[in-house]
Amino acid sequence: MLGAVTREGDQIARAGGDEFVLLLPGIATEARLQSVARRILRGIERPIRYEGTVCRISASLGAVI
Repeated sequence: MLGAVTREGDQIARAGGDEFVLLLPGIATEARLQSVARRILRGIERPIRYEGTVCRISASLGAVI
């Protein structure tokens, strides 16, 4: 899912468990970073069906420029 909302050249790494690190070259403003974070959260929070049940999850994000 993260690959679908990032750009070519961005780096995605699993830090462990359910923690991931994204390196987003060229994202140098807080506004742009917030835009990317919102896009990631929208994708994660999209309901999915699993064995006939609608499942919803969310995430928390931290960022450093």
